[in-house]
Amino acid sequence: MSHKNMNINELAKMLGSDYHHVTRLARRGDIPRQTVRGEFRFNTTDIYHWLHNTLPTKTRSELSQIDAGLSLHRGLPVAPPMISQHLQCPAIALNLDARTQNSLSRKLVGLADNTDCVYDSQLLMKHLVIKTLPMGIALLHPNQALPYALSEPVVAMARTQGSVMVNQGIHTNLCFLCAAQDTSHHLHLLTRLCQLLQDQDLLDRLTQADTALDMIEAITNAEDALVACEV
Repeated sequence: MSHKNMNINELAKMLGSDYHHVTRLARRGDIPRQTVRGEFRFNTTDIYHWLHNTLPTKTRSELSQIDAGLSLHRGLPVAPPMISQHLQCPAIALNLDARTQNSLSRKLVGLADNTDCVYDSQLLMKHLVIKTLPMGIALLHPNQALPYALSEPVVAMARTQGSVMVNQGIHTNLCFLCAAQDTSHHLHLLTRLCQLLQDQDLLDRLTQADTALDMIEAITNAEDALVACEV
């Protein structure tokens, strides 16, 4: 994603929305915008940060729209499986010994570092933030794309031995990390993962899984079903 400005039509397409809805958001100041000769313009860097911060709070329907818009924005005619194709057993733990937010971050980065996708785990750790999803799941991801830290997108996930307190006193024992080298791919991964993790059936399967392969199968089946609905 470049740092150019977009007009309303371009932004609406990227968000899978329409001109009138984006116009209302801009007029209310709900979305970062500038006014150039009486018309709204949207800086892609500002939009990235806005999405980065708001994706975890959006409904599944809103996420589905953004998912479809980002697919078109990235030149993908149909939303392909994204999360499942990046899952590897070495990046999955079913009994992670993490008791604090800091240890959770370190150990999830360590899981990601078990793959061949991470060049610089310290850089990944430096930019990591933690968001809490509506279902009480911890989602860790860098606050920007990391082209110099990653060779490929990476997804790690873990169940912890006991509950870990994360943002605003929320306790969780199911945690995910995802990151990518470029901004549009990073946003797309976040959108897809946030969408999947609002599926209670998937969460039940992840909670009950006995092996890393069981967790991969649960994610794969859920994502295949989600993509099939989008086609």
